[in-house]
Amino acid sequence: MPRTATQAKTSTLLSRVWREPALCAACAVAAYALACLPLLALRHADPSVFVVAGDRYVDRGRTEAPLRVKPQSNGYDGQFYYRMALHPLGFAPTEGGITFDHPAKRMERVLYPALAWLVSLGHAGATAWAMLGLNVLGLGAIAWIASDLARRLALPAWVPLAILLWPGFIVALLHDTTEITSTAFLLAALSAYLGDRLALYAVLACCAALARETTLPVFAGIFIHEAVKAAAGKTWRRGVACAAPFLPFALWRDMLAMTLHEAPQAQGAAQDLGWPLLGAARMVWQCIAGTRSWASTPAKNDVIRLIVLATAPVVLAFCVLVATRLRRAALGGLPLGWILTAALMSLLTANGPWIEPEAYFRAFTECYVVGCLVLASGGFSLRAMWVVAIGGGEWLLVWGLCLAKLR
Repeated sequence: MPRTATQAKTSTLLSRVWREPALCAACAVAAYALACLPLLALRHADPSVFVVAGDRYVDRGRTEAPLRVKPQSNGYDGQFYYRMALHPLGFAPTEGGITFDHPAKRMERVLYPALAWLVSLGHAGATAWAMLGLNVLGLGAIAWIASDLARRLALPAWVPLAILLWPGFIVALLHDTTEITSTAFLLAALSAYLGDRLALYAVLACCAALARETTLPVFAGIFIHEAVKAAAGKTWRRGVACAAPFLPFALWRDMLAMTLHEAPQAQGAAQDLGWPLLGAARMVWQCIAGTRSWASTPAKNDVIRLIVLATAPVVLAFCVLVATRLRRAALGGLPLGWILTAALMSLLTANGPWIEPEAYFRAFTECYVVGCLVLASGGFSLRAMWVVAIGGGEWLLVWGLCLAKLR
């Protein structure tokens, strides 16, 4: 069969798969479950490897269930969500042998660990499995909603495929973090908003905000858009519903500040935010000049530098591409929500989210997912094979990096 015919047949097959929500979800769950198998096989089916606990914050002898702990390590964010999944409302600095670094900042993202606590029925031995299972099923939900949105809004078939190939999801899956849960609720909320189901939108948006506060700029853009329409003489019903996501989050944040005597946003603002675009520029320059140490050995350091230089410019170029399509997008307040999210991303520092590939891919999750919807709505055309080549290539690079670091 000629090459062009083969490509056409493959593209048609991909289009059919990603336009069927159930089939799309099944493929996503299967693919991401398979991506977990190498680590599970290496660690004898021990799901605590995805918690990525470090002995500077975790006392292995005092944990409530067997937990793999790295020596002389700070661990990763998942260890704090694991602790919250054991004690969702545990405000003490140390519980179950796990100590918070910044309690208010960590407890701000309460929904994912609270769901894991519900799924595990509070049983410590099942908690690590519950966190992993929730993330795998969450990816299925993301695939289902993205496919359904693409079909309802007549968006190209590449949209759900591109969203599912976001490398930030494999980072979240292999590190037990919150991005998958927050994105599932974010997409569900956007689906409800675009379907004019405002009460459902308010509930789902509240859940997304309590899973990850960086979804709030998206909802802020939607609220501003609807408030402007209401001020022009249209109904206030939409504006009021779109303001709802901010109240539960504000109440939860205030309660944390009063209980823990620490403002949740203080630590994040001090470490993660700086001058616009300076963090990205500094990180890329340090990679080119070789002045940043990414790993303990020169060979590993060079590999990570190459991965950063192969992925970071693509993320930035994607944001520029979305910006050129904003005027053509017809998705209500989503373009403004993306602008606010992108503005926040421009403030990220080289010592914060730009510190490593795992971190900046996680940070850009909302910017990328909403950007895909805006880009497609703006008429951008892209063949599925290009999505597979570019998105799949970056996904594999980050997956390999995560496996190498976690093994």
